[in-house]
Amino acid sequence: PYGAWTTTSPPGKYSIGEDRPKKWVALIAAAHQIPYVATASIADPYDLYRKVKKAAKVDGPAFIQVQGTCVPGWRIPPEKSVEVAKLAIETGVWPLFEIENGDIRNIKFQRFPKDGKFKKPIEEYLKLQGRFKHLLKNPEAIEELKEQIKAMWRILGKEVELP
Repeated sequence: PYGAWTTTSPPGKYSIGEDRPKKWVALIAAAHQIPYVATASIADPYDLYRKVKKAAKVDGPAFIQVQGTCVPGWRIPPEKSVEVAKLAIETGVWPLFEIENGDIRNIKFQRFPKDGKFKKPIEEYLKLQGRFKHLLKNPEAIEELKEQIKAMWRILGKEVELP
């Protein structure tokens, strides 16, 4: 995602790190009218299990984009994997949703705040990961990342507030 330190785009004097927004493969799959598309996370194994069971019953292809942490790439301690994944959901970085029969206008969301206001600041998610360490000193980059997250939610048909 935007601002991340990666092997191919390390941050430095002339670079923020990764300069492109996150690619939402689930939405790409939905655009191809796959009968069942969902996102899930290792932070919510019950939701993941439910979606896998549902996908297995679909007549035709199904796609689930699962957010899992990458300990070396994200530069997190292994014991923080689930905590980081949970913060991705709680800060609005990782949406949990389902799209059935290719109908992107009828998305079912899981764990979305009723008022559209995420309570935890994105900085809580970023500070646990070494790949974003440099961003914590760059408020403009954090604001850009927030704008990209809001834009992603707008594509999903939701207006959100991020603290």
